[in-house]
Amino acid sequence: MRRDQEANQSFRAALARLAGLMAEDPRTISACLDALFIAKSLERIGDHAKNIGEHVVYAAMGKDVRHASAQEIERAVRS
Repeated sequence: MRRDQEANQSFRAALARLAGLMAEDPRTISACLDALFIAKSLERIGDHAKNIGEHVVYAAMGKDVRHASAQEIERAVRS
C-alpha cells in the first residue's frame, strides 16, 4: 500500500515524458499511446493491489482502512 503513491508518480512522469515526445515528433504518437496505455494499466494494477490489501485488513481485523494513511494502516495491523 505504501508504494501506491510511487506508482501514481511514476505514471504521471511517464505521461509527461510521452506527451513531450509526441509534441516533438508526431510520428511517435502511435508508439507513445501504446506505452501510455501500458503505463496506465500498470498503475491500475497497483490500485487493485492496494484495494485487495485493504479488503484483507478488513476481513482479518474488521477495521476499515480505505481512507487511512500508510502509517495508520500499519498501526491498525499491529494492534
